Amino acid sequence: MYKLYFTILIIISTILTQTYHFTDTPNQDESFTTADFSIYIDDDIDTIKGIYAYMHGFGGDSRSIIQDSIMIDLAKSIDFALMGVRLDNMHMDSGIGNSLIEAKSYFSDESNHIELQYSPIFFDGYSWGGQWSYHYTEWNPDDVIAFITMKGGYHDTTYSANAMNVPGYMFVGEYDSDYRIDNLTNIFLKHRSDGALWTLAMEPNAGHSRVNDRALINSFLFDIIEKRLPNSFNINEPVVLSELIEYNGFLGNRANYEIFNHNCYEFNLDTLSWMVNMSNAQYWQSFVSANTQSTIIDFCYLGDIDFDGTITVSDVLLSLNYILSSNYNTYADMNYNQSNNIQDILILIQIILNA
Repeated sequence: MYKLYFTILIIISTILTQTYHFTDTPNQDESFTTADFSIYIDDDIDTIKGIYAYMHGFGGDSRSIIQDSIMIDLAKSIDFALMGVRLDNMHMDSGIGNSLIEAKSYFSDESNHIELQYSPIFFDGYSWGGQWSYHYTEWNPDDVIAFITMKGGYHDTTYSANAMNVPGYMFVGEYDSDYRIDNLTNIFLKHRSDGALWTLAMEPNAGHSRVNDRALINSFLFDIIEKRLPNSFNINEPVVLSELIEYNGFLGNRANYEIFNHNCYEFNLDTLSWMVNMSNAQYWQSFVSANTQSTIIDFCYLGDIDFDGTITVSDVLLSLNYILSSNYNTYADMNYNQSNNIQDILILIQIILNA
């Protein structure tokens, strides 16, 4: 009996050490009232690479997310901590942004993961929580890997050079309130013309509800992490996130859902959604078109690898060389899967035979 009791205590102790809680109170210069944070850190993670912040709607409390087995597994798979919050203020001048920084510092001390103090954040925000995520990104862009904001209607509409280079995914609902659709759409259009690395996606046949397309969200998450996080970092210093190059991405036409290679498209760039890679672009296309569209248009004369104006056997040999050397070349990727393989050669041969 004693042995069983002792085993139960060990199990409970192990579970408790995986979750931590922090409440911040405002000082005399701050005006927020509620700032509660909870975080889950899996015991198998040696070094935390980032924080997945799951943000609630107005008046909500997302701290229970740290008990969600699916989200726990997701965070563990990418060596992230999982965080939920209860907040009542989305204005950074109230001091609420500092509360998140204080929470990271507290969790760093309590968990003995000193790197957590500087861990960058991936925001998954719905409604009010999306607004909070966007405002924090405006205020502290160096701390944000990327942000998702879903269907909020009161985002700050002033121009934000700070947030433009932080990859962002903005969702609106087809049947949501006009003011919410207009708020996010206008912010998107105001910044895309200057190269904001943002995607705008309208969810068909949907109102004011959270977007639960994990395939799309995870595609964005995984590739952004791969491209933004350094291969190694000093756990005693802030993580320096890699900058993305706009022209290496893909574009999605929000009217007809066609996808374009950014390098090969020169028309109305300020109205098209920007996507980080082809896979994410295809998920976007399926989402916004309700799986009715699959058109990919390339203006780079795909297949003409030697740029001589004609697709010939020489291009096939060059493609084979890329495959054997494990190099990636957009022009050789005939099936748009971001890798060069024999299927690309077969497609290229077919094009030559049909010429």
